[in-house]
Order: sequence, then structure tokens, then C-alpha cells
Amino acid sequence: MYKESFFVFLTLLITFLFIGSVHGNGLKIMVVVPEYHITHPDPQEDVQTEDNIVPIPDPAGETEIIKYLIQEGFQVVDQGVVEKIRYNEQIKAILNGDSDLAQRIGLEFGAEILIVGEAFSELATRNSFGGLTSCRARVEAKAILTESGVIIASEGTFSSGLDTAENIAGKKALQKAGKKVVGAMLTSLDSYR
Repeated sequence: MYKESFFVFLTLLITFLFIGSVHGNGLKIMVVVPEYHITHPDPQEDVQTEDNIVPIPDPAGETEIIKYLIQEGFQVVDQGVVEKIRYNEQIKAILNGDSDLAQRIGLEFGAEILIVGEAFSELATRNSFGGLTSCRARVEAKAILTESGVIIASEGTFSSGLDTAENIAGKKALQKAGKKVVGAMLTSLDSYR
């Protein structure tokens, strides 16, 4: 009986330690990916102005990145907290290469890694026959160590989405692109657990 209990205990301990080594070990990541949808009121014109570039209030690509990070066992800063800074000038400065600011923001929110990027979706086609709309999206992001400001991963990809509503088609495209980006980053992130 004692040997069996010890064996069960030892098996549980090894399993716990293995799961801990595979799933996160408490590494905290902050994800900030502002997203925009580009509309074209006149399909004949492909002109981008501030009037037709609309910030997306609940980002689909960012949400997908967070979803997969959590599934992999990482801790992630709450999107509600990130919402306050997602579309401000500081994020634009980080995207333009301000690594000192990236470090400060990441550390301010207790994150060891800051994933910051930018995403957009855009109308691709409307099919009046079937009532479907397709959108294309691009998500690009880089992972920065907040301790040193070093970029440990950088990814970008395109994807498509299809729906009867343009905004939903755009969100579907952003979601798929976000999934591809985080999938490509996981190997690099795993090495910092």
C-alpha cells in the first residue's frame, strides 16, 4: 500500500513538474494590437483618409493571440487594462521603434514580454448574387523583452474572412491572421519560459 501511494505521489509530482515546464511557468505577457477597418464608400476609389479608417473597439486579432497564449499556459494582462492605451500615441511610438517606452509600459503592467503590433481589415469583394462580403486582413506583431527591450520575435501575415456583414467578415479575417501570428511566435516565446 505504501509503495503504491508513493508511486502515485511520485507520478503526480513528475506530471505537475512537467506540465509546469511546458505551460508558462508564470511568464506574463501583455498584448497590444490596435486594429482598424478600412472602408471604401465608393468602390471605384481606393483612397484612404482618416474618415474611412475606423478603429475596431473589440479587436479580434488581439483576442485570438491572447486566447492561444492562455491555452499555452502563459499569463496575459487583461484586455480591459490594455484598452486604455491601445490607440494612444505611446503605442504608435513603440511601433516606430521606441524600445525604452516598450520596456517602461511592459514593466508598468508587470509583463515580462510585450507583444505589440498593428492590424487592419479591408473590404475585398461584395457578391450581390449570394449576399456575401469578403475582407482581407493583415496582423503584424513583435514580442519585446521588457527587461532589455530586445525583440525576440516578429511576425506578420494576411488572411481572409467571409460573411454577409462587412465588419464581421473583417473580424473573421483578423481572427485568422492573429491565430497565424501567435502560432509562428510560440516557439520563440517558449524559449523564455
